[in-house]
Amino acid sequence: MHMLRSRGECVPALLNFMQTLRKRVNEIVDVTSPVKALKAGRGELSKEEEQALWQQVKVSGFTRFFLAYYGFNLLNVMLRVQVHILGRYAFETSRREMEGMRKQQQQQQQQQQQQQHSCNMNDEQAYAAAGAPTFGTDDRCKLLSLVYEFFLGEGLRRLKESVEMVVSEELGAWSVHDKVHVGYAELHDAFSRIRRRLEGPRGITTAELPLLQFIVDMSSKTEEELGGAGSTLHEMVNETWDALESPSFKLAVEDCLDATFRVFLEDLFGCLYAARPAATSAASTGATTVRKVEELEGEGGKEGGKGEGAVPQATAPQETGQDSSPESSSGQGGSASDRDPPLAKLIPHMKNAATKVFNNDPQSNEYIRVTAQNRSVNLLCSSFFTTEMSFSV
Repeated sequence: MHMLRSRGECVPALLNFMQTLRKRVNEIVDVTSPVKALKAGRGELSKEEEQALWQQVKVSGFTRFFLAYYGFNLLNVMLRVQVHILGRYAFETSRREMEGMRKQQQQQQQQQQQQQHSCNMNDEQAYAAAGAPTFGTDDRCKLLSLVYEFFLGEGLRRLKESVEMVVSEELGAWSVHDKVHVGYAELHDAFSRIRRRLEGPRGITTAELPLLQFIVDMSSKTEEELGGAGSTLHEMVNETWDALESPSFKLAVEDCLDATFRVFLEDLFGCLYAARPAATSAASTGATTVRKVEELEGEGGKEGGKGEGAVPQATAPQETGQDSSPESSSGQGGSASDRDPPLAKLIPHMKNAATKVFNNDPQSNEYIRVTAQNRSVNLLCSSFFTTEMSFSV
């Protein structure tokens, strides 16, 4: 029962933290300034100045999505771990209090046997009667702030710097003016390289998750800030840190990253590739680039969704008798490259994709849905409850 209640508490808490995360991502990744500079300087900028601004827009657009993508997954798994740790401590505290009340009633009824009863108490009853560390709102708030103040502050800033550097290096040669077509396979390969550099190799359970450095930093905390040795807060901090360093946490994060990246890829493929846009000629690239400046200023777009893996297959083109696979993008009206979207169209899509990650409606946010059903996360969270405490379905 308590296990189920802990799961139910995760989504509202996640939605609250997601709004803070969204605000922080928008603050530290500046897409607006270079877009405004492009609009203000239209017709007056040199080719070199315009290309430099588009380079900033490209890097910031891709960086914003990847920062939202990693931020969401780390926040989600980390929050679920802490909710279950807090849930177990609350459960144990409640149980000790009930044991204490029951014992007090027995003592009142059997005053004459109090001495003998105290000598025969088992270890758990003695722990409760002796005034064991209690678990309250203060401990809960301190534990959450110890982790999230760093993650949503310095940790996210460091993650942004790492993402920005990798994006700049992997996509540095992609110019808005020259990249008239971006093939799906080429884009998928670029995304895979970015992910591998940031996430590290897979299948090595003894290796630490590279993203862990952005989650928490206890080295700067004093013993007093951690609650002091022997306190409930200190015990919860240690347990949280042990959980984050465990192979199970690494696996859970990796599984969620893959699942949510599939959400992104399916949406991207359905919007830009399966829709069969009209062929874009080199002569029309300039007009397309101009239109995309306006598109970058909005954050609209429908929610969609699933991680890294096989090429997603959209259903809409198949219903009209068209082959939706990237490898088979050729057909009536031009070759595969003729029908691939330009980089100028991909950049605003990446900006909108970051917005979809932060959709505050859990019913329509596919990112929340696929992570809530992730088996690795559920197994990790259930490990914080002993057999007799677990009431998971």
